[in-house]
Amino acid sequence: MPSVFVYAPSVEKPIKIANNNILLHYDSEQGKMLEFKGGRLAYDYVYDAHIQKNKVVPRAIETESYRTAAVKDITSVDKWFEEFTGNRLHSQAERLESNNVEGWIEFDVPAPEVREFTEELEYVGFDFRVI
Repeated sequence: MPSVFVYAPSVEKPIKIANNNILLHYDSEQGKMLEFKGGRLAYDYVYDAHIQKNKVVPRAIETESYRTAAVKDITSVDKWFEEFTGNRLHSQAERLESNNVEGWIEFDVPAPEVREFTEELEYVGFDFRVI
């Protein structure tokens, strides 16, 4: 059986990343710089019995941001293969799970079906190699 390797296309997907910044706050009562790690500073007003008034106390709050990253879209190839085999009940092509290397997905295709298989791949626009 010939092997057909199909290259999974790259898709930009959002990825959630926690912000871990170094935040500085100058405490004028203690006369020193305080350092926090987090997304941003928030301030709480706490009553201090020694000075008998409210005191500002800083604290770090965790925040998240989104960035995009290129991810291999293997699900689009799997979806296409399910449609291909679903429309052709006589198809003996099968996907090999163990040989996914850097975005290439391997299919075992019987020799009589290779032409039809590759024509469908060209029609959809996937990059492929027949070995």
